[in-house]
Amino acid sequence: MPIVRDKQKRNEIRATLYQALSTNGMEVSDVVKSLRKMMAKGQEAFADHIDISLATLRKIEQKRGNFTMDSIRKILDRFDLVLVVKTKGSCRGNPPQSQANKKSGDGNAE
Repeated sequence: MPIVRDKQKRNEIRATLYQALSTNGMEVSDVVKSLRKMMAKGQEAFADHIDISLATLRKIEQKRGNFTMDSIRKILDRFDLVLVVKTKGSCRGNPPQSQANKKSGDGNAE
């Protein structure tokens, strides 16, 4: 992912990020990548800035491995953000279904 050095482009990234967060939310990895682009930092510089290891940042951005909530908290706290848990469907703009409705496939509650 290239580093965005143009201030106007970084402001556009910020506006898009905050709009997405206020409407449907985003996956943590996408938020972290956007925050790093917004700051115009490479992975190593961003990891140093946040005080996490480069390996941890890479795992978060690539949705791999095990990383701690403390690592996520360090990143989000730096930008005055919090983590909210939602159903997968609600992040895509779909209302959540109960497990019973998913199994029956009809979506109608009884």
